This record gives sequence, structure tokens and C-alpha cells, in this order.
Amino acid sequence: MPNPYLTLVESWKDLPAGVKWSEPDICGKMDFVAPLTLAGVTVGSFSLRGSCNKHRIDRDVLFQLEVGIPGQRSRLPLTRIEWRPNSDTHKNPGANGTTAKLIFGSHHHTNAANWLEDQGRMREGNLPWAEVIEPDPKSYIEFLDLVRIRFRINGITDILVPNWEPKLV
Repeated sequence: MPNPYLTLVESWKDLPAGVKWSEPDICGKMDFVAPLTLAGVTVGSFSLRGSCNKHRIDRDVLFQLEVGIPGQRSRLPLTRIEWRPNSDTHKNPGANGTTAKLIFGSHHHTNAANWLEDQGRMREGNLPWAEVIEPDPKSYIEFLDLVRIRFRINGITDILVPNWEPKLV
């Protein structure tokens, strides 16, 4: 079955003005969820999600394209980029539960690698397949530009640097 999400993932999208990081929660997590527009039309339940931690400066930033699932509170991730994740190793699953490939550092969970054409669905396990990002963005601004290109989102570079601050231990 053809991938019904391909148009959402591969088309150029516009982000509304004024997207900002939330205030940090008690653990320091900051995030946002923003609707996306394709050809001037806001697509219901299609959004860009971002998350980071106030105390992890220039690392552990996640951006994800996702859609709502009719009749459910959960959202279906379509593609995700993790920049300098807190867990430095990602394990792509192999056949019969074996580990096929270890990825270190920043990585992209592409829609194509996680879509099962023969079954007409996304892989189970929250986008388990990922590809390494090379070269690794050196700054938040470079990371935003990478997301702009790979996710095809106009206006994403207007999302300001999170209000990071070091945590004294």
C-alpha cells in the first residue's frame, strides 16, 4: 500500500510565526507543538513537535513531524531528528530482534526507513530505524537549517535558541 503520509513529509511546509519554546517544567523540559501549512492550507492534526532540556546546552534537541490518530489521544510520528541526544547510542533493530547497526550521536529517523510498504503502516516502536547525520551540526542554528532542509519547513529558522542555562551540580 502506498505511504499516505508521503505528501505531508515530502512537501514544503510553512510554520506559523511566533513559535516559541515553553517554560521549563520541574525537570527542565521545554517543548512546543506547532501546526503546519501546505500550499496555504493548515492540515488538521499535522504538526511539528520540538523538545529539549533547559540544562542540556547545545544537545538533546528533538524535532518531529507527526499526525493525530483519529479517535485516539496519541500522535503518530512520521519522521524525527535527534541532535546530540542524551543517550549517545541508538540501536537499529535487526532481523529476529538482533541489533543490525549502532548509531552514535545525532541521527534522523526517516519516514522511508520506517514505512512498511507491504503492510501499509509505520514500523512499531516509535520510528525504530535511524540514519546517522553527517556532518553533525555544530550549533543550534546549523541544526535548525538541517531540519529546514530535511523536513522542508519554511520559517523554522525563526524559532529562537532555547533559554538554556547551565545547572550547578
